[in-house]
Amino acid sequence: MVILQVIVGISLLFFIPGYLLVLISFKKLNLLEKIILGIGLSISISIFLGLLLALVKGFTKINLFIVLISISVIFLVLYLYKKKVKVSY
Repeated sequence: MVILQVIVGISLLFFIPGYLLVLISFKKLNLLEKIILGIGLSISISIFLGLLLALVKGFTKINLFIVLISISVIFLVLYLYKKKVKVSY
């Protein structure tokens, strides 16, 4: 159970939100560029959300986890909508 928490936590903190944002925003990048940019954006998103939670005195591990999952789900819905409608940016 702890190993699963570590895997999910690391992927949420360092990969998933940024990669989904890259998929939404950039179309003509190769896979390596998407992965590297996704890692950088995920770290930036995590720092920003952590700062926002600290400002409202709500910074706990579970709150950060909930906010990162919520942002990831929002980005996933936007990506699936963009893929379905074929919106070009």
